[in-house]
Amino acid sequence: MAVQGPAPVARCVDGMNFALRCIAGVLMIVATAAISYQIVIRFVLTTFEIRVSAPWTEEIARYCFIWSAFLGAATLCRTNGLISVDFLTVVLPPKVSRLLQILVTLTCIGFFLLLAWVGLEWTAMSFFEGSPVLLLP
Repeated sequence: MAVQGPAPVARCVDGMNFALRCIAGVLMIVATAAISYQIVIRFVLTTFEIRVSAPWTEEIARYCFIWSAFLGAATLCRTNGLISVDFLTVVLPPKVSRLLQILVTLTCIGFFLLLAWVGLEWTAMSFFEGSPVLLLP
């Protein structure tokens, strides 16, 4: 399902979504590599009495998973790829169903605005803190 509107705007949004999907894919690859590295260090090397520590892998994997989830959700939102329950929209008459869809959309916009507002407040609170190992803000 493509965005309705001027063709240049739709192409720009499609390009951004393609870039976000690529970034999310790379982040998943990085997270998988970090987890695999930790598995090798923790279970394979210790059987040979080689003791190596890599505490950064847990933080890298966590950040990559979080960012890939949010970027992936953003691109899926554009194509209606997110999980939804559409039982009521199918059962109700078309006019009521359309009104329900508008209400749900407005509720989602309100929720996203609230989420952005609270997120900015939390970001401001923890702006000068860093992660324990990588010291990322």
